[in-house]
Amino acid sequence: MKKDVISIRIIKNALDNIAKEMFWATVRTAKSSIIYETYDFGPGLTDATGRLISIGTGVPVFHGIIPLIAKTVLEDVEKEGLDMSPGDIFVLNDPYRISTHLNDIALAMPIFYKDELIGMAAIRGHVNDVGGMNPGSWGPNATEIYQEGLIIPTCHFYKEGKLNKEVVRIILSNTRIPDYVYGDLEALASALRYAYRRINELCDKYGAELVREAMEDRINDGKIMAKNRLKDLPKGEFFAEERIEKYEGMEEDLRITVKVKITNKKFIADFTDNPPQVEAPINTTFAGAYTAAANAFIAATDPHAPVNHGYLEPIEVIAPEGTLFNALPPAPVSCYWETLFYAVDLIWKALAPHLPERFTAGHYLSVVSETLSMVDLRDGKYKILCEPNPGGWGAGIDKDGESCLVSVADGETYCHPVEVLEREYPIRVECMRLNLEDGVGHGRFRGGFGMRKDYRILADEATLVCSINRIRYPPWGVDGGEDGSCNHIVVIRKDKVIFDGGRAFNFKLKKGDIVSIRSGGGAGWGSTLERDPNLVLEDYKSGLITLELAREKYGILIDPEKLVVDMEATKTLREKSSKRKNCYGGIKMPHKDTFFKRNFERFYEKIQGEYKGALISPGPNFYYLTGLNPASTLERLFLLIVPVGSEPVILAPKLYENELKTSWIENIMLWEDKDNPYLILKEILDSTGLSDKPRCCNRLPPLAREKKLLIEDTMPLSFFYKLKQALRELDFEPLSKVVSELRVVKSKIETEFLKKAAKLADEAFEKLLEEELEGKTEREIEARIEYILKTLGAEDIAFKPSVASGPNSANPHHASSERVIKKGDLVVIDYGAKHGGYCSDITRTLAIGKVPEEAKKAYETVKEAQQEGIDMVKEGAIAKDIDLAVRDIIERHGYGKYFIHRTGHGLGLEVHEEPYISSNSETVLKEGMVFTIEPGVYIPGKFGIRIEDDIAVINKRGVTLTNAEKELLVL
Repeated sequence: MKKDVISIRIIKNALDNIAKEMFWATVRTAKSSIIYETYDFGPGLTDATGRLISIGTGVPVFHGIIPLIAKTVLEDVEKEGLDMSPGDIFVLNDPYRISTHLNDIALAMPIFYKDELIGMAAIRGHVNDVGGMNPGSWGPNATEIYQEGLIIPTCHFYKEGKLNKEVVRIILSNTRIPDYVYGDLEALASALRYAYRRINELCDKYGAELVREAMEDRINDGKIMAKNRLKDLPKGEFFAEERIEKYEGMEEDLRITVKVKITNKKFIADFTDNPPQVEAPINTTFAGAYTAAANAFIAATDPHAPVNHGYLEPIEVIAPEGTLFNALPPAPVSCYWETLFYAVDLIWKALAPHLPERFTAGHYLSVVSETLSMVDLRDGKYKILCEPNPGGWGAGIDKDGESCLVSVADGETYCHPVEVLEREYPIRVECMRLNLEDGVGHGRFRGGFGMRKDYRILADEATLVCSINRIRYPPWGVDGGEDGSCNHIVVIRKDKVIFDGGRAFNFKLKKGDIVSIRSGGGAGWGSTLERDPNLVLEDYKSGLITLELAREKYGILIDPEKLVVDMEATKTLREKSSKRKNCYGGIKMPHKDTFFKRNFERFYEKIQGEYKGALISPGPNFYYLTGLNPASTLERLFLLIVPVGSEPVILAPKLYENELKTSWIENIMLWEDKDNPYLILKEILDSTGLSDKPRCCNRLPPLAREKKLLIEDTMPLSFFYKLKQALRELDFEPLSKVVSELRVVKSKIETEFLKKAAKLADEAFEKLLEEELEGKTEREIEARIEYILKTLGAEDIAFKPSVASGPNSANPHHASSERVIKKGDLVVIDYGAKHGGYCSDITRTLAIGKVPEEAKKAYETVKEAQQEGIDMVKEGAIAKDIDLAVRDIIERHGYGKYFIHRTGHGLGLEVHEEPYISSNSETVLKEGMVFTIEPGVYIPGKFGIRIEDDIAVINKRGVTLTNAEKELLVL
């Protein structure tokens, strides 16, 4: 019999269109804006066995799950003895079987034609609440799935066309917003009925047999198409790794990896080397890992291909059970999307350098989703706003990144329009624009910008839940392009930032609070010095970059009045910058995928042109550049050798061999106790050109011989003299002259470390308040503080705590003594925690039993002065102005002569570093600086008072990192 190819082609096109029409049927009937505006759902069709035939517009991660929904229903009908008849619609949301989380409720409708099963229509959509401990049914605090909401096994939503009221009652009894949930479920069901009717019309017209043949033909089309596309991909194994910021209860950030293997027949994503599932809601199930691989496979082969079972056949996913990418019950999964999207990103990252025509540099990745729940006084209804938010995508090999585009696996989802938000929820949108403050990754092509969106709460009170990633690990650049910027959410109350982070649950908001959502910018591709000057000029004219940034990043000089590029001056500047950047011994810098590599690159660029290199012994600077913090190295020579024009080398005792494996630096020379390390050092210095010996049969030019060598300020004197003897013709300068300029401005990663160290200090203070201080010695309290900090998870104390009581408190640098704390004492407690090597520093003053009357006025003076200092912190402020303002308040209250130290000092890898907040400091505060504000009053023989907090310049204003109680507490 001759095949009716024309009719089959018509049917195949019709099947594709039916899936798309299911999408619009849902949009037209949905109750919640997350469906009808955001499009957080996805429909599709399968054949009678559950094989995918066609998908509609919507969330890509749902499309890979459509066949799982159909197959799960068919399995349960068989296994559980459920009836399946025309008019039936099944409902389920078990994430371990059909992936994602409990909010994503799936409906499936078996499609019968004259009592014969011919296919399945399935759809999955996000409903805004299915119970659980957080409004919106997701959040960062779940440790098992039972805390996340109602689990619905396969059951009838409609039975033979009649609503199953018992099941509906169960669902609606487990949600905070039953009318919205029911309205959305009915909208999803309407799409299924539409598909049922349309496929029956096809069968009426062409016959069921030809419709089945068209379905099979569509699958065969997919197989052929995938096979042909697979041939064009690079063959071999490709690897990538990333890190996910740890959640509460975890000891460290999660290292995640993928190994991608591509052959002529298979596209294999191997997630074997990954952590076990965690007691945090970021686990994803095997179906999630599979759909992530499917997303990446489609992007690599043909983003416009009609996706079906045949097209996805080459995909193979390996993910051991019980791991982060194949979680088993009762692992929490409500924020699964972060890990699932990371799975896509890992494959993307592994393949981007090899498929630059398909893949861009790293993007903001996270959904940056939040829920805001509140009672709307306009109609008295409880409402939950849930939405994904767009962000910046990475640059391509020939294009800038897209700005404000949804995350990689979110597909056709959209941002809520302002008009809909303000109509549906008691909020006012006060800002919705590009996130210029956090910036992008620069390069030959720059990343796209993220979004800033500010919501002012108009309800009497509200609750915020958020759980986002890429809050410390930015999007990755390609081929020398810069990394992008990170995501965060800020809460502002009365012009003060009270929250700045990525994870919050049941965070209470007040009327008038602003919730500011800030998604990150994409990463760059290629060297910044290769960017077309006209593109830089257009970015400046569009307000996307400043003149300073154009000059520093791109080597472009723009005339701000004529709005033209000074091409001659630009050429000179770029040539100079290029020489600095490219004299690294002809060796391409390692990919900047860690904090320490980025630090080293900045340092290396800064010393070129003026210095021959640097010799750095272990300590804070050594750690800042290498990530290594070796202990007990004073008796053995241990150096980081940084020669300009050659690769860095570490010379170290063999005792540290295992520890050195964790560093990004590859050139390591080890010596044993039987060796003379200075002979080995001499060979390194000669071969790298740091000495004045011949290298490669040529002497260095005179200019190079005149350059100076940076040397670690804190190097042991015994080492220094021997080095000076070996390099007697060179002039030495202190390393701090260069490194302090880099360390004074903290990156976001460093700021996050400092925030955590500050939080540990706050938590320790709360614990300390539970202690009985009276009757104990100062040293006993000091020991207790150290114990509490380490119990809370601090890696170490930042410095030896100081507990000063009674008259001892009048000494600002008192060392804890055996004095017993008595009633009537003021006690000044100064301590700090370390996290990631970074220090916090906090001081609080307590009263024992009663507050001496003369101390009350002094305490209020210090508190007023400190608040004035904190309020003055902003980008562009001058350090001495802050000190003088603080000092003026204390002097006006008559305590001027008793304030005997500076107002503050910088914090970082050392507890005292730049910037210093003193009356002779001309330092201009910049974004990323972190320091203390700590005025005090010390009356000899009587008492002392000091209040100290850690302050960071974030988003151009001061943000207080330590937030322990500052009222004068009486214990």
